[in-house]
Amino acid sequence: MKHRRAPSAVGIALAALLATIGSDTSSAASISLITWPGGSTEPWPNGSTTELRNRIVAHSPSDIMPGGGYVTTFDPISLPFVDSHTFDQGNAKNQTDYELTSQMLLIDFVEHMHRSRSWAISEGSIYFTVDENVPYILSGEFIVPAGGPSSAHLRVLLTEFSTGHLFSNIQSTVDTYSAKHFRLGEEGGTSNELEGSLTGILRAGVSYRLMYMTTIGMRGSATQNTATGFVLLMIPEPSTAFLVSMGLGGLAVGRRRNARRL
Repeated sequence: MKHRRAPSAVGIALAALLATIGSDTSSAASISLITWPGGSTEPWPNGSTTELRNRIVAHSPSDIMPGGGYVTTFDPISLPFVDSHTFDQGNAKNQTDYELTSQMLLIDFVEHMHRSRSWAISEGSIYFTVDENVPYILSGEFIVPAGGPSSAHLRVLLTEFSTGHLFSNIQSTVDTYSAKHFRLGEEGGTSNELEGSLTGILRAGVSYRLMYMTTIGMRGSATQNTATGFVLLMIPEPSTAFLVSMGLGGLAVGRRRNARRL
């Protein structure tokens, strides 16, 4: 006998959000990129416009995280934006795929690899708005297999310009041989700062920022390790929201991401 999968906690929360705004929610809601109204001094890393950046830092054992390094960037100004960074400096390698559309913002950390005394870093800020009130769901993970030793870091913030952080999660583990699996909104890592909710309402015409940063590296060892993961912000259609409420939304996204790598 087949057993029906129980609704996930995130899915239940999203279903409740859909109920609060009722029939006003439609598939016509869309995301668009904007200039951040706070000016160039408040946001990071690129002032008031969207920047997607891969950075590789090779350093001496006396340095923990020096600035600079080898950097590649994208600066999209409109959606859709679909592209990929693949950058191999020798000591470290980054491959990050981007799929930013009117319905979702997906940053896919396909491969982050560090070798001898180096760091592979993916970071960015996406400034956006929506054209009508709509529920959102935020998800993500960063996975490092056992090996190393490695230090790993995942940071994701969703900010509303007028009220501050809707969601903030910073997870990190320093210089360990064990596997690391950071999931947004869960307790993970040796250090974890978590506040806010993975679901909520985006309000029409309001300015938002999705900021992310992932890091894998090691200071004084010649060992190698690789990390993968993603960050995803969705404004689901009602039918998609139903799948998520039944715990199937993450599975669909996972299959989609795996298919893109074949």
